[in-house]
Amino acid sequence: MQGFVDEGYHAVKIKVGQPDMADDFARARALRDLLGPDRAFMVDANYGWSVDQAIAAAKGLADLNLLWFEEPTIPDDYAGCARIHDATGMPLAIGENLHYTTTNH
Repeated sequence: MQGFVDEGYHAVKIKVGQPDMADDFARARALRDLLGPDRAFMVDANYGWSVDQAIAAAKGLADLNLLWFEEPTIPDDYAGCARIHDATGMPLAIGENLHYTTTNH
């Protein structure tokens, strides 16, 4: 990431979802320290966690001023995503894999 910072990038996103969530927390904290407070920082779990795990992750990342937490759980679990947000206040990005189609009749 140092190279991206040196090149002037203003936003970065990393994948999270290590077997031990503490590894994600440590890596995210180190990256926030490198980025400083003014660059946008997002994390993406690729819907790898249960709702309860995502709540725990969001709480563990809360002090890092994330722009958003992307797909912390299955994106079409709207009730679960609402639970995550309600429990943590974390902004969520969901649904990049949801598709809407129309048919002409």
